[in-house]
Amino acid sequence: MRPTISIILPTCRRPDLLPRALASVLAQEFGEYECVIVDDGGAAPVEVPDDSRLRVLRHSTNLGLAHALNTGLDAAHGDYVTFLDDDDELTPDRLAMVMPAVKTNDAVLCWVSADGAPHPVNRMLEGSVYDTILDTLAPAKGAVVLRRDRAPRFDPRYLALEDLDWWLRVTAAFAVVTVPRVGYVIHQHDGERGTTGPMARLRSGQLLLDDHAEYFRTHRRAAALRWRIVGSIAMNVGDRALARRAFARSLRAAPTARTLKRLARSLVS
Repeated sequence: MRPTISIILPTCRRPDLLPRALASVLAQEFGEYECVIVDDGGAAPVEVPDDSRLRVLRHSTNLGLAHALNTGLDAAHGDYVTFLDDDDELTPDRLAMVMPAVKTNDAVLCWVSADGAPHPVNRMLEGSVYDTILDTLAPAKGAVVLRRDRAPRFDPRYLALEDLDWWLRVTAAFAVVTVPRVGYVIHQHDGERGTTGPMARLRSGQLLLDDHAEYFRTHRRAAALRWRIVGSIAMNVGDRALARRAFARSLRAAPTARTLKRLARSLVS
């Protein structure tokens, strides 16, 4: 029987964290699902429990998170899809909580918790949220369930922040509804989250601002946030010139005392 929901779980070199994510999948109260595990060219093939609802696809080389997500989307059989990072987990009622809403809405969101900073921002996102989705931190990919046949693919040019570009395309096409219950748990740890090292985040942040220049020109709060984040990362990697330019752009978009202080700090050698 075809599953109702496909959970796409990309993984790479996380043998110590993956079992927790898989255990949360197998603990789902709603049983009509499959989990497509995409092994993105790890050193050794992943090991998963013997369960017919789990399928493993393996890239022979590491292609990156966006490619792994697209492989999962291409292979999914469910009417709906959602996502799970290999270092996070689902609450047992994650799938069950959206079922009353998923058949009458384009995309259904749940809330997210985290066991450390940065803490997610849970909002009651309803209807068309394209104009506000990036005004603050965007939801985790795993917070949404949407129709598989209309789910956009991820842009492989993004080595990080692929979800922000994706969210802009999702919310341009879909109305959303929020179930105000936590269904997705982010776990913080010392290792990098996928390929999201500082340089990847810096370059992808600039790519996002370039690709969606018209959006950020007319959505000044979102632009100020993204430029401030670019500036902060640039400061952390020692690129003060870029940090100054980014903080200045953030100030022009939406002036705040916080950004002004960061700009002043970037001017001090």
